[in-house]
Amino acid sequence: HRKLATQPAELHAALADVRATITASTGVPLAPFAITVDDSLGDSEAALAIGATPVAWLAVTDVATLRAQLPTVLAPIVPDLLDVDRVAELVDRTAAHAPLLVREVVPRIVTMPVLTELLRALVREEIPIEDLAAILDAIALAPAPAGGFTARDVPAIVEHLRGQLRRQISARFAPRGRLAVYTIDGMIEDAVRSAIDHRDGGTVLALEPAIAQDIVAAVRSRLGAGGGVILASGDVRRHLRSLLEPELPGVAILAAHELAPGTAVTTAGRIEVA
Repeated sequence: HRKLATQPAELHAALADVRATITASTGVPLAPFAITVDDSLGDSEAALAIGATPVAWLAVTDVATLRAQLPTVLAPIVPDLLDVDRVAELVDRTAAHAPLLVREVVPRIVTMPVLTELLRALVREEIPIEDLAAILDAIALAPAPAGGFTARDVPAIVEHLRGQLRRQISARFAPRGRLAVYTIDGMIEDAVRSAIDHRDGGTVLALEPAIAQDIVAAVRSRLGAGGGVILASGDVRRHLRSLLEPELPGVAILAAHELAPGTAVTTAGRIEVA
């Protein structure tokens, strides 16, 4: 870390560049980064803070290594860095060019905390939220209960939003109009579908541990740890995602109706449980 401390200009530029890159790709307006390098840390250690909150510790020796590591370190925590104040910034910016839309949706249909949870869920699955007007427009089209949506409604609203955000999803996963996917065996989908338990106005996946482990192992054996895209039926998509995310966070689960018309889909392989 002593070398980092002697490169303040390069360090500042690297942090600003990473911050701008993440904001551009996710739409999340991150607070400024800070790197702590002092004698309380090891010779090759640095602490990363965003705002006043320490978020990660890195093993680095120079600015170039830090610059290369930061995107990977930050990717899993970016959704959690999207708080109500940051969402309020996005809403205010959107209100400047779409005041009627904002007035109709926030907080009449979704309160700021519920909107924050919705946006976190989208970012968690790598869907950029920069075009908040499109997201608010999709929320306005959803059949809302009297009094608006609550936190309990978030998973169902997210699925509705994904269907309305085909352009954004396709731009993220099929930027040139072509997408290679892994299909999933019908027996796996049936097992997930039959384990969806409806309770307390929502749904949870009550899959037997042995079956869950077999499915995760089957996906890992085909896609490896690096990730890929699985095409699944819309009614099991989010439940399959919740099953895989803890161990295979890099695997994206899409449904056919979430892709823009004209997307050329090819099959890279099929996932089956042996």
